[in-house]
Amino acid sequence: EMIQPISRIEALLLRTEEEPASSNNKGLYTLGLTTSKSSSSSLSSELDSLRQVLNISVACLQMRTMDALLRVCRDRLLRTTYRLARAVEYWSRRVERFESWHMPVSLDRDRLRLSYAKAAYTAEVQRLGILAQLLLQRPADVPEQTLVTALQVTAQGTTTTTTT
Repeated sequence: EMIQPISRIEALLLRTEEEPASSNNKGLYTLGLTTSKSSSSSLSSELDSLRQVLNISVACLQMRTMDALLRVCRDRLLRTTYRLARAVEYWSRRVERFESWHMPVSLDRDRLRLSYAKAAYTAEVQRLGILAQLLLQRPADVPEQTLVTALQVTAQGTTTTTTT
């Protein structure tokens, strides 16, 4: 219920003054942004500025979601890489132990398992390196106060254009 499709948000943007916002269905009137059918040029400029704000907020939300997904993926890769490193250590110790005892039957099977564990570990380390590089190249986070200030400036700019 918190996430609304853009068509529903646009419907809220296109409401006119003749449709007062009820207490159950709050629209742009609570923000002080009113629309009227008489001033079509100011309405279109107001809608354009609101669409720009909406596009910026959607892009910001997409970037933050992608960043969160990359961090979750990094954490899972770290866990998997740690488990594979432990598996490589286990199988290498076992192979060394069986080589010293001269047991050829289980030695071949353990060498095969060791080679599988090493190959999986190498692949996971490469994936983790690529992901860590992506996370390090991303731009610095924008503080939330900066975003709030930008929205307030934009809202003040739209209210001044509607009053003039």
